[in-house]
Amino acid sequence: MAARTRTFPGGYVFKLFKGAIEPGLTVGDVAFPSRVIVPLSQGFGAEVPSLVKESDPVVAGQIIGRDDETVSTPVHAPVSGRVAGFSKVARPGGEVTAVEIAADGSREWQRLERTYGDPAAADPKQLAETLYLGGVTALASKGIPTHLNSSPVGPDGVETLLVSAVHSEPYAMPNDVVLGPNVAAFASGVRLLGRALGGVRAIVGLDERDAALAPELESAFSGDGVEVVLVPAKFPVEYDEVLTEVLLRRAVPDGKTGLDVGALVVDVQACLAAHAACVEGQPVIERLIALGGTGYSETAIVRARVGTPARQVVEGRLVEASVLIENGALAGRLVPDGGADEAWPVTRATWGLTALYEDTSRPLMGWMAPGFDFDSTSRVYASGYIPPKARRADTNLSGELRPCIQCGYCAEVCPRDLLPFHLDRLLSVDAIDEAEEMRLFGCIECGLCSYVCVSKIPLMTHIIAGKRHIIEEHEAERAELLKKQAEEEARRATEAKREGQGDAA
Repeated sequence: MAARTRTFPGGYVFKLFKGAIEPGLTVGDVAFPSRVIVPLSQGFGAEVPSLVKESDPVVAGQIIGRDDETVSTPVHAPVSGRVAGFSKVARPGGEVTAVEIAADGSREWQRLERTYGDPAAADPKQLAETLYLGGVTALASKGIPTHLNSSPVGPDGVETLLVSAVHSEPYAMPNDVVLGPNVAAFASGVRLLGRALGGVRAIVGLDERDAALAPELESAFSGDGVEVVLVPAKFPVEYDEVLTEVLLRRAVPDGKTGLDVGALVVDVQACLAAHAACVEGQPVIERLIALGGTGYSETAIVRARVGTPARQVVEGRLVEASVLIENGALAGRLVPDGGADEAWPVTRATWGLTALYEDTSRPLMGWMAPGFDFDSTSRVYASGYIPPKARRADTNLSGELRPCIQCGYCAEVCPRDLLPFHLDRLLSVDAIDEAEEMRLFGCIECGLCSYVCVSKIPLMTHIIAGKRHIIEEHEAERAELLKKQAEEEARRATEAKREGQGDAA
């Protein structure tokens, strides 16, 4: 029987928000794209070189980018058609090359070539190869380890497979849509991933709000030794570092992930993708995407081909004056609103497109508003005493940035036991070394500190910038060291050559 695990310090429970995706929705389809933009880096892994050129015909499921020498995962054509050209697209890690494909309208896809018939009879390396060739190995924070260079860690570095079936984001996809109808396929995917890793044990962290699913999951895993644990839906429990500590009670060092302590964390869609690849021969060419937030006229869950422009996915659904964010509202990336040069396609790492109403108004004497539907960590609003049926979320900061009042809310909610307000103060005076000593790299960039800050300080943005500055500084120092080493080697080679010429004379 599923047991409830302990929780973790900090974190935040998001109550029902207006625009949240409530249980009971069915999956819809978006219009099939006439043109897709396929970044050659999706999810975890380096950008891979293109295997196709302009005007080449391609078939959905065909590998169009691959590099076995770098830590990466192959990229597939999500639709059939012809290569229309190449472009640069903005992604969270920076610009990457993308293959643009003009689709021919066919919904068929090419099956993966596999060296086995029955997946249950396949050995770990055969399954791992299918996961790699199917694009599944990119669906984890540091990749899913295989013998094919899909992660900086090898399969021997994984002791436990942890599956996140908990959704604590305000606009996340409920389990009754992605997991409930697919329990058998999900269980199959968990088993296949575990076997591909050499038979490691698996633990499923199930959202406690979905406790009714636990008996069905345990029945599906009967005899497999897979443990199902109920987990409180407190944000950011599904983050790699937090879930590892919650389920294994094993500390994750600052700047590391669960994989660094032997735990591979994947989500439900990754498990379903593993089943699809190993059993049905389908590579990762489509995703289920949650469309939630106050910026939608109606929330939805849709199935879309990878490479479909994000704004095409939400076409006709947005209310006027709203912003679009890839994935979660707290730590997601803003989707540009512009022409072809600002195309932002969905990828195999996209699970949601959150839309928030962009409220730019400044209500008269807004500071006196009782806040009947506000979400607040304090009791200065009426909602602290009279909980609303659904809370409001938009882009309005309700005032300008103000000095830190040291209320401590950011420290209270931090899941990594940091002092965000103190880190921000150190970074503001360029006390970089001190900030690093205060565990700057312990930040997992969940965004809670910025969310609860009553002074509107973008704490997470400042912390990310500080981390990036240190990384760039270290890279510059390393580049300078390598340059000096190369110069020294060249000098020694020149001296050796001169000495050799002297001896010959």
